[in-house]
Amino acid sequence: MIIGPAVPLAALPDTHRLCADALEAARAAGATGPHLLTDLAAETALAARPDLAATLAGELLGRLDPADAFHRELARTALTFLDLGHRLDLTAAALHLHPNTVRYRLAKLSRLASPPPATRPARTPRPAPAPAPAPAQPPAAPSPAQEWDDPRLLPTLRWWWALRTWLATATPTAPGALTPDSPPRPDSPASGRA
Repeated sequence: MIIGPAVPLAALPDTHRLCADALEAARAAGATGPHLLTDLAAETALAARPDLAATLAGELLGRLDPADAFHRELARTALTFLDLGHRLDLTAAALHLHPNTVRYRLAKLSRLASPPPATRPARTPRPAPAPAPAPAQPPAAPSPAQEWDDPRLLPTLRWWWALRTWLATATPTAPGALTPDSPPRPDSPASGRA
């Protein structure tokens, strides 16, 4: 269930469409129960462009093999790391791993997933911020404007979106395993030869 904001009657059709899109995004993510429309804003916006998601996943993760269980574990580890705010300790605990294993997996994914530097277009680097003087007291929480100016925000979003898309399409298939497209095995009741 999606809970939308109170809107004037004239805005109701647009809000209804947003809520329907958010419900679809929530279902795709496996979310259940009531959710505020605004809580699913990112998922809803990103779900609107699966073609872009596939392109991004292909560019960032194209060298990974979806049939390789280790590659899927690398991607799951990285996605968990991003979901938990880049916290190594929380990622390790959530995945029941040693922090060094998480470090190893992230480094391995970085080597496998990143395209060679020669194939990446050059970007204009952002100017480095001036060093701040040592604070006399604990720093205050960043303002929303400072959070949006964080140079890590958009790359994190790109990787999070690419990893989620790649993992959603990376289906584990063991050798000899039946898939929905497989013909029935000769010894199965569905084959008529039991």
